[in-house]
Amino acid sequence: MSFMRLDSGQIILLTLAITGIFLAAGLPSARASPTYAPGVKPAETAVYAQTVGRWNLPGPAQPPFDQFINLNFTTLSVTSVTGANVSADQTFSYTNGTTRSDVIQGSVATDSGNITFWFISANLTTGDPIYTTPGAPIINTTITEVYAGAVRTLNIYNATHVLPQGTEFVNAWWDQATGILLHVDFAIKTPTGNAFAGASLVQTNIWGPGPGFGLIAFPNPLLIPIGFENTSRLVFISERGFSGNITIQLVFTGCSGICPVPNLFPDTVTLAPGTIAFANLTIHTRADTTPGTWTVNVNAFSGPFVSNSTVLTLIAVPSGADEFPSATINFNPFSPVPGQAVSFSSAGSLDPDGFIVSYNWTFGDLTQIVVPGNTTTVQHSFALPGNYNVALTVTDSSNLKGFASVVVNVVNRTDEPPIADFLIRVPNPGRPIRVGQDVAFDASPSIDPDGSLTFYQWAFGDVSGSFGLFADHIYGNAGNYTVTLTVIDNGGLSASAHHSIPVVEALVHDVGVVNTDPEPKSVVSGQPVFVGVGLINLGQQTENVDITVRFDSQVAAALHGVNVPMTPYPYFFQVVWDTAGIAAGNYTISASVFLSTDQNLANNQLTDGMVTVLPPPVLLVTPSQGSVGTKVLVQGSGFAVPSGPFQISVTVEVTFDDQFIGFETLGNTGAFDFVFNVPLSEVGPHQIHAYAELYPIPVEASTSFTVVSGPATVSLTVSVGSIYFPGDTAAIYVLSTSNGSPMPAGTISLSILFPNGTSRSLALQSVSTGVYKASYKVPSTNSLGTYALIATAQQNSVSASALGSFEVKPTWLQANGRTIATGTAVIGTVGALGVVAFAWRKGYFTKRRDSFPFEYGG
Repeated sequence: MSFMRLDSGQIILLTLAITGIFLAAGLPSARASPTYAPGVKPAETAVYAQTVGRWNLPGPAQPPFDQFINLNFTTLSVTSVTGANVSADQTFSYTNGTTRSDVIQGSVATDSGNITFWFISANLTTGDPIYTTPGAPIINTTITEVYAGAVRTLNIYNATHVLPQGTEFVNAWWDQATGILLHVDFAIKTPTGNAFAGASLVQTNIWGPGPGFGLIAFPNPLLIPIGFENTSRLVFISERGFSGNITIQLVFTGCSGICPVPNLFPDTVTLAPGTIAFANLTIHTRADTTPGTWTVNVNAFSGPFVSNSTVLTLIAVPSGADEFPSATINFNPFSPVPGQAVSFSSAGSLDPDGFIVSYNWTFGDLTQIVVPGNTTTVQHSFALPGNYNVALTVTDSSNLKGFASVVVNVVNRTDEPPIADFLIRVPNPGRPIRVGQDVAFDASPSIDPDGSLTFYQWAFGDVSGSFGLFADHIYGNAGNYTVTLTVIDNGGLSASAHHSIPVVEALVHDVGVVNTDPEPKSVVSGQPVFVGVGLINLGQQTENVDITVRFDSQVAAALHGVNVPMTPYPYFFQVVWDTAGIAAGNYTISASVFLSTDQNLANNQLTDGMVTVLPPPVLLVTPSQGSVGTKVLVQGSGFAVPSGPFQISVTVEVTFDDQFIGFETLGNTGAFDFVFNVPLSEVGPHQIHAYAELYPIPVEASTSFTVVSGPATVSLTVSVGSIYFPGDTAAIYVLSTSNGSPMPAGTISLSILFPNGTSRSLALQSVSTGVYKASYKVPSTNSLGTYALIATAQQNSVSASALGSFEVKPTWLQANGRTIATGTAVIGTVGALGVVAFAWRKGYFTKRRDSFPFEYGG
């Protein structure tokens, strides 16, 4: 089965090498990288039926859809397995009798050749890529279903791909234990049409069917005279060692009007291995029941995975009604081999009072052929050895039906006996099996060279046994036991295998290490490593032990006084190794357990796992010191870069002490550059941190930066009123600041420059921190003009100066004396006094601005 582009270029067909359509992004798996190896063996075969092939697109059908149109079934037969490479012969059998052969070959690891999807590696699980090639599809989920008669664990991949020309769909299921394809369907939908193809595995010799039960109804069909009743007996047969309760359900279909009434007793039966059970299904018809044919679906269940069903046909007939046709089957050859054409004849079938209009053949392998009444011969071939129930339904001109069936035994030319073998899995390989330990048995190495195994029986050598491909057993006493496996193939041939198992008495005190698993496998120095340690208590009481984890020969971490209960399975603990200060390198991880009373020291230590410690990341700052506002370059290097198929950007947060100042994205080389200005902070050392949110453990690096004082600045401010009058006293204030804050000056002086160009010093008096005050009494005469104030100060060799000024003007009375005199002559003395009073109230005589314009310190 191969996939390609349409020649017309109008749409793109689905390729089963679709990559990354629905990958499980952002969910890192704790599972280690899987080992890719085939799970199938030479001579194993699989048959796929339930096929669908449909092409409703322009132009001729394209691969792979053309291979499925009118497909009856297809077979795969494994011819060779070498390393990861599998070769298989494939045959497509079509409804018109033609066949088409192909060779499937390639690697289950790299998806080479044309192996795509027919085979993948065994033992993959959810989250694993189906191949190792980059971008390979990833298994979406794992479920349990029944396939080819056995309960199997399935790996599921499904995806939808939207293209400009349409939408592609793919759904594929594989057997987890062997990697062989169980089901596939794929489709294309476009505005102009659609295409669909699919097939499911229906038969294989890779595994035998699990325990189950057969179900038949006799007689079938059931003829019921109207107004009376008749009974069909349901027969349940234990197959392959099945035992359990079976619940029966009825589904009545095809009835309208007055219907027959079913009565089932009992509705639950019980089977033991090799037994048969019965239930009676009685159907009653009333006198006014309409003649006709109905069906009852008899469904039987035992748990969620074991079921069977049959269809009982009910025919209500009146007295003197049309007679039913009879069906007869003959076939040749009587014992065909796989792939051989078998001729089936219905020539002996007849209808006493009419004629046959159609023959419906079913062959017991999910295939069916319907031919008209004038065609009495059909041909069919069977893919695998086995017993097939071939059924014929004839329909006459009155639409009455007759039935017949035969069993066709398809055999190999020379049936070879099976080969029995099995594996023994113990909790501590290489160490004695002790009383109370669970021992697992696996019959997977058993094969049938020319067929399939249908039965597995175990005898454990202590009068107990089991059935099935897998079994487990706990021995209650010490001794040497011979375990026997007996297998039976589909031809009824059997074989046995034997292995001897010595079982010794359980020790009173025995705790051992069975597992050591460090995660992550690669860390930056300073990150923690979580080491999972599995312990098993093989003794006869709960123990308190000490666990020590080492890297090479050095102690990494320890747990003291941990409790290990008595269980047949490992009990897990987590030990945290802090790698701070550990030099870069590769380290071998080992774990040991200490129990002072331990009677078996051989299992107290296990070396398993490797951890790579990388150098810690480094921060370099330029410059390494400066004052507030200084621009600083932070250069980070040595941060671990995420690896794997998904490139995830990593954000690095940068802080100054605990103050977030920004972030940067980590580059592909594990480095970054970040620039910031030193925030307002105290003089002295500070910490710059870089925090990278890496999976599974964040990484942090830090370095120091020293904040120093900035250059000292001294400034002076002179404040004085702007206008004074002769005789006033001017209040002069001088403010001294350093770096914007009031600060006493080392030396400070104030000079006044008179309007005539002369000057003299004024005495300053400190009134508050950095605030000084001086006074100047303006003379009553000859004092008009502008006065300059010059302040100078010095602090730690830094000088500053400031300039201020004020103006002395005549009072209003002085400036307007002549006008006032004239007014007095006109209005008299009282009027003049009123003007003077008005001027006084308005402040024209005395108003000045000698208030201190700023306040500081009260």
